[in-house]
Amino acid sequence: MPIYAITYDLNKEKNYQILWDEFRRLDGRKAARSFYLINVDTDDTETVKEHFRGFVDKDDTLIVVKTEIDEISAHRPIEGTYRWLKEN
Repeated sequence: MPIYAITYDLNKEKNYQILWDEFRRLDGRKAARSFYLINVDTDDTETVKEHFRGFVDKDDTLIVVKTEIDEISAHRPIEGTYRWLKEN
């Protein structure tokens, strides 16, 4: 399964716990403040984007990128990110 990188800008002060809970439900990995990695069984970024649109407001930004990670370099990602990538 491909790994998807998802980043977002939440533009209103609201409770977005439902979005974060969905990332957790899908065993996603928070790699930075507004950046998650997920491993789901689809080859379509549009499907992933539409799924997560249901968890954000109309004025929020949501970007989904399908990745094929052979290498990654990061400066101070959230602890556990490299382990998650190795396992997925």
